[in-house]
Amino acid sequence: FTNDMLPKKKVVGNFYKKIFQSKNYFLTQKKLKNSIPVFWLNSLFFKDLNKKEVIKLAYALEKKGIEVRSGFWPMSELKGFKSIYVKGKEKVSKNIFEKSLVLPSNVHLKYSDILKFKKEIDKNILKKAK
Repeated sequence: FTNDMLPKKKVVGNFYKKIFQSKNYFLTQKKLKNSIPVFWLNSLFFKDLNKKEVIKLAYALEKKGIEVRSGFWPMSELKGFKSIYVKGKEKVSKNIFEKSLVLPSNVHLKYSDILKFKKEIDKNILKKAK
């Protein structure tokens, strides 16, 4: 990580923020008042897809050369944290994990690259609806 990467990460994050607006999914990152996000990760939460459909979407994107991955495992699912995590939100964190994908966030991404990602995601969600 270098200091010159941070402004580029913000540019990529703002591209995502501008492009990814849909009733079917939303960016998980929110800009909070008095905060400056770095957009290190850009992930989407798919409201109407289940776990298997999100996995299927990930495979379809990979076939198109769009590298995606799941988010972070919920602490309640990690053996080493079972005794220390705060109980009560397990279902929420598991739902977020199962229905989210982390999208590419390379500093060299262009607006056109992110438009391509959106096009492929929308195309695959429409296929599911048929």
